[in-house]
Order: sequence, then structure tokens, then C-alpha cells
Amino acid sequence: MNASDTVPFRKSRKGTFFHFFILDLTFGFFSEYPMKNYRLYFTCMQEESQENLQRSLIVHNKKKKDQAYEQIRKLILQRRSTERFALSENSLAAELKMSRTPIREALQRLQTEGFIEIHPNRGVVIPEVSVVEVNETFALRMAVEEFVIREVAPFMTPGQIQEMDTYLLRQKEAMERSDVLEYLRHDKDFHDLFFRLYSNTLIFNTIQRVLDRFYSMGTNVLRKPGSVQRSFEEHCMIADAVRKGDGNGAAAAMHVHLLTGKNNVLSIPGTIGSVV
Repeated sequence: MNASDTVPFRKSRKGTFFHFFILDLTFGFFSEYPMKNYRLYFTCMQEESQENLQRSLIVHNKKKKDQAYEQIRKLILQRRSTERFALSENSLAAELKMSRTPIREALQRLQTEGFIEIHPNRGVVIPEVSVVEVNETFALRMAVEEFVIREVAPFMTPGQIQEMDTYLLRQKEAMERSDVLEYLRHDKDFHDLFFRLYSNTLIFNTIQRVLDRFYSMGTNVLRKPGSVQRSFEEHCMIADAVRKGDGNGAAAAMHVHLLTGKNNVLSIPGTIGSVV
């Protein structure tokens, strides 16, 4: 036997110490490489352990960073847009029970997305929204959402229509409990459904950033008496057209719904220009 006979153990890294022990016990008297086999085995195991550790650390750090991102984003979105408060790395780390590293990375990501601004003396700030931005945003939503629902409504399957109706049912239940945040979550599910069915990633991601920007405003708008009821009724009108496969009718109902939303945002005192 020669040294090359043991190479497959190194390539597969599936060999165990027992394999090497038996191999050398059987052929050791005829081989001049028994100790080399042991060294080879331990070297392979050490390399594999280091690779596994590095891989685990990468996965762990990414998971922590993503968790921090989602929790901070949720924390900010659930605040009323008229509330003014400062958030810092230290306060967030304490509240979320995380180290400052994933917190810092999550805040940098949110800042890159244009969702927040970070100021040394003011903490985390949601950029002020102007009347011009409100008008431009809803103009974009009308153009895109009306187009998308016009395209998908005639081709929705019974299963997809059932999913739409499920979101409407959840909205109704949240409305009856006067749970604005829960209603808003299923409102988003309802609108997102049509984007998912259209399957255009660029459009979907663009609209998500726009909707996130106005989420905190939505909570104020829906706290206005009668707003949730009207929003739900408008969703039902959209859904009625979808069930008929009427793309133009669904687009027209969506236009009315978004126009109402824009007017409500502009009518709520303190909604424009929110600071967190």
C-alpha cells in the first residue's frame, strides 16, 4: 500500500478516526505512512470545523441583522405619525435585546432605502412628507395599481379570488373589533395580492417602498370616524368587479379608493411632516 491509497478519505471528508485506525491496524506493518494518515485526518477535520464555524457565524449574523431590520421597521411604522420621539442605537439595542452591531446595520439599511434619516443629536427621523410628495405618490399609485388590477382581474382563478375574499373577511373582523393596525395589515394584504399575481418584481418592490413611507399616516387616517368603514366598502366594490372578471370596473373602483385615500391623508392635521 502507498500513500495515495488514502487520498479518497481526504476528498470526501467522510472518513472517521475509526476508519483510519482500522486501515493502519490492518496495513500498518506494510505501510510507512500510518502517522501521516492520522495527521491527514485531523487536518481535514480541523479545516471542516473551521469552515462550519465560519458558515454558522455568517448565517447567525445575517439572521440577527434581518431580525433587527424587521423589528425596528415595525416599531417605527406602528408609531403614530404625529408622535415625536428619538431612537438611538443604545435604546434600540436595550429594547430589542441585541448588540449594537446588527442594530447599526439595520439602521443603515433603512437609511439607504430612504425610510429614515439618522441625525447625531436627534436620533432616528422619518423624513418629512410634503403635500407635493403626497400628490406625486398617489399619482404613482393610481397609475400603477389601476393598471395592474385591470390586467389581472380577468384572469384570476377561483383559488385566487378565495384568497382575496379571505383578506376581506379579516378586514371585516378587524373593523368590528376596532383594531386599526390589524385592519391596516389586511388592507396591505389585499393590495399586495394583485401585485403578486402580476409578477413584476420591480413594480412590487417600488410600491412596497412607497406604501411603507405612508404606513404611519394610514393609522391616523383610519382613526378618523367612518374611515375604516368607507375603506372596507371601497374594497368590496373592487372585489365585486374582480369576481366578475371586469378589469376596467376594478380599475375604476381602485381609482375611487385611492383618490379617497389621498384626500384623507391631506385632510388630517399634523399628518404631513412626521418625525420619529
